[in-house]
Amino acid sequence: MKSLFFVNIFNPCCSRLFIQSTIYLNKLIIRFYSQQDKPLMYQLEHVQKRLEFTTPLMFKMRMDYTFLRKDVFLDDQIMGVTRSGLNEIMHHFGTIAVAGNLLRANIDAQALNIVPILEDGTVRLRWRLVYHNWIDYFSFKSDKENEKWYDGYSIFYVDGDGLVYKFTLQKIMPDDESSLQKFKGTKEFVKKVVTQNVANYKEKQQIVNLKQSSIKN
Repeated sequence: MKSLFFVNIFNPCCSRLFIQSTIYLNKLIIRFYSQQDKPLMYQLEHVQKRLEFTTPLMFKMRMDYTFLRKDVFLDDQIMGVTRSGLNEIMHHFGTIAVAGNLLRANIDAQALNIVPILEDGTVRLRWRLVYHNWIDYFSFKSDKENEKWYDGYSIFYVDGDGLVYKFTLQKIMPDDESSLQKFKGTKEFVKKVVTQNVANYKEKQQIVNLKQSSIKN
């Protein structure tokens, strides 16, 4: 029985399979521990700069994928699909870019806000697709009047090596947008009230000063 075991171990096919299995297992262990390690702030800022650079290239040319791991995982909640591996994700975004340029007269991607968060090791991107429909392209209205947009949100999870191992695509719901508008409106309202109160206070102070000066005279 022992002799059979040693024969199998030293068999070229078995030894090659054993080595490949060991290498694959070591890679899995390294990936697991790199995901457990938290990234440093400069690594998150690097991902932030890469996103700022590559997001506008979405429908124009090949994007930058150097900050993604080869086994990166994508959870596309907009289309309801998942993609695993860099090649699949590149093909996924390539298909979206081609479809966008065919279905729209003009389309651009914008990075509205990019925030690195050290506590959970993520970089959060709010993006917008600005586009014009073909039917509106031939109208007499200006481009600004025909302009439409689609807002989305993505979370990039960064490992201890500073590479993204997972990210999501999701649509910002109208409720979220309306709450942002309400917050903005409330902020402007408070600003107006404070400004008005300051103006009223100054006016009253001037009246008091005039009364005091008239009494002295």
